[in-house]
Amino acid sequence: MRRTPQPRIAVSSREEPFVRLIYDHLKNHLYELDMVFHPAFLRATDLYHLQWPEWSLLLKRNVLSRHQQRIRELKRHHIPIVWTQHNFIPHNKDESYQSIYQAWAKAADVVIHLSKWGEQRVRSHYTYSPDCQHVVIPHPCWNWTGETHERPDRQALEQELGLKPCGIRLGIVGKPRQEKDIIGFMRTFAACSRPDLQLVVWSLDRKDRVPDDPRIYAMPYQFVSPEIYQQQLAVLDVLVMPFAQHTMLATGTVADAIAFGLPCLVSDWPYLMEYLRGAAIPYGSGQDNLIACLESLDQTMLERARAATQQLQSDYAPDRISALTWAVLKKYMKK
Repeated sequence: MRRTPQPRIAVSSREEPFVRLIYDHLKNHLYELDMVFHPAFLRATDLYHLQWPEWSLLLKRNVLSRHQQRIRELKRHHIPIVWTQHNFIPHNKDESYQSIYQAWAKAADVVIHLSKWGEQRVRSHYTYSPDCQHVVIPHPCWNWTGETHERPDRQALEQELGLKPCGIRLGIVGKPRQEKDIIGFMRTFAACSRPDLQLVVWSLDRKDRVPDDPRIYAMPYQFVSPEIYQQQLAVLDVLVMPFAQHTMLATGTVADAIAFGLPCLVSDWPYLMEYLRGAAIPYGSGQDNLIACLESLDQTMLERARAATQQLQSDYAPDRISALTWAVLKKYMKK
C-alpha cells in the first residue's frame, strides 16, 4: 500500500460529532481513515485512535474474542493504541462489556481521559498496562461562539414552542439516561413555591409521568436538528444537569451549555464541578438542598454564572482541544 506524506491515523466512530470536532481541525496534520484489519492496511497505519469499543467493530454482537483478535493484530503490526475513554461502561449498562473494556484498557498505550475525576474513576476499576500513559484532555465545546448570526428572538421562540413568558426558565435537554434523575427533579420543582419559575423538559422517557404543575412543560425526547437544538437552548435561562448516579464519565451537554454561554444548575456529580469550575450553580443532592437553591435563584446569580461560563469558551474551543489531541497522537504514533 502506498504511504502518504502525512501520518496515517485510523479512527473508530469517525462520524460521531465528538470525533468530528477533533479531527476536522487536524486535516492539515494527518490522513484520517477508517480502520481496516488487513495486513497491507495495518502495515501502513501509524496509530489507531479508539473511541467507543462497543462501536468499533461494527458487529451485531460484541464478542470478547473478536476484540482480543483485533488487539493481537494491532500489536503484531506494532500499531500504537490511543483510547479516548468516554464511558465507564456503555450507556446500555450491559455488564458483559466490562471484559471488553478491560481488554482494551490492558492493550492501550495511551488513554485520554475527559477529566481528572474520570481518570481516577476508571483507574480504580480497570487494570491498565504499567507502561500506559494517561492524559486528561477535556471535552470540546461546539463552535457556536464563532458564528456571526444573531440569536433568535426569545418572544418569537416562546410562541413557536408553545411556552408562556416567565421570570426564569429552567430546562433539561439530551437523551434520557439512567443517571439523569429527571423525575426526581420535576417532583422537587413542583414542591417549589415560586410562581415565576418555569421548567421545560425535552428529555422524557416515554414511560415517565409528569407532575401536574402548570409551570412544567415536558415532552418525550426526540432527536432534533442542530438548529432546533440551539433554539431550545436560546429560550432557556439556565440548563439543569440532574445527574444522580456517577456511572457516567462525561456528558457533552455541559459542553453545549458553555458554547452557548448558558448557566448550569448542577447536581453533585464530580465531573460537572470539575468541568464548569466556578461557573456551576450547584444544588448538591437531596430535595431540601434543591428546593433551597430554586427558592434563592435570581438574575444576579444567573448573570454571574453566565459570565463565568463564557470565560470557559476559549479553554474548551475545538481548535485548542484538537491541538492538545494532536500533540498526544504525534508523540506516540509509530516511529
